[in-house]
Amino acid sequence: MKSVALAVVALFATNPALAFQDCDTCPEMVVVPAGSLQMGANSGNMKPVHQVKIAYRFAVGKFEVTQAEWRAIMDADPSDFKDDTAPVERVSWNDVQIFLKKLSAKTKQTYRLLSEAEWEYAARAGTTTKWSCGKKKTCVKDISWYKGISNKTSHRVGLKQPNAFGLYDMAGNVREWTADCYQANHQGAPKDGTAVQSHKECHKRTVRGGSWSYLPRDHRSANRHRVFVTFKLNDLGFRVARIP
Repeated sequence: MKSVALAVVALFATNPALAFQDCDTCPEMVVVPAGSLQMGANSGNMKPVHQVKIAYRFAVGKFEVTQAEWRAIMDADPSDFKDDTAPVERVSWNDVQIFLKKLSAKTKQTYRLLSEAEWEYAARAGTTTKWSCGKKKTCVKDISWYKGISNKTSHRVGLKQPNAFGLYDMAGNVREWTADCYQANHQGAPKDGTAVQSHKECHKRTVRGGSWSYLPRDHRSANRHRVFVTFKLNDLGFRVARIP
C-alpha cells in the first residue's frame, strides 16, 4: 500500500490531469490544479461574488459515486433507480460520512466531501460563464441530465461531455452534498477553499449542482441549495475528494 501511495503522490506532482484509483472498486479520481475563481453570482443566495484562492492541488471524483462503489463499501444500495453504473442516491449527509470513513480506512487515504468553494472551482474548470459549457442554457443538454430530457430518472455516469478538468456530471445527474454548513449567502465565506464548519445551520448542509429533476437554469455553476443532514432524496448523491 505504501508503494501505491508514493506512486499517487508522484502523479499529483507530474500529471495533474491523469486519473487514478486507490483500489479496484474505489472511485476514479482526477487531479485538479491549484488556482482561483470568482465564486458566486449577483442574485439570491449566491451573493456576493467574491474571489477564492485555492493554493493546493486536490483530487476529485471523476464521476459521482456510483451504486456499485457505494455497495463495495457499505454492502447495500439504497437507491431508487437501480443501476450499478448510475449515481447512488437516497443517501443522507450523515450516511456519506460513514462511507467516507470506511473508504478512508480501506485505502489508508483521507477521503472527504468537497468544500463548497472547491466544488464550484471544480465545476467551473476555469470558466466564468453561468454554465461551464457557455453563456446560453441551450448548451446544458451537452453536459447534464435535467427535467425535460431525463425521463424522470438518473442516468449512467459519464454519458455527457466532461468539463475542462475532465470531470463528468458536475452540472447535473444528481445534486451533490458538500462539506459546508449552510449559510444564507456568501457574506463572510472562506476565501481559501475551506469549508464552513461553524454556523447556526450546520444541521443543514450545502448542496451543489442541478439534477435530473431540475430545469437548466438550476444547473448553473453558482447554483446552491440547503438540505437537512438526515434527508435522503432520489436526486441527491455526492462525489469524493482527497489530498495526497
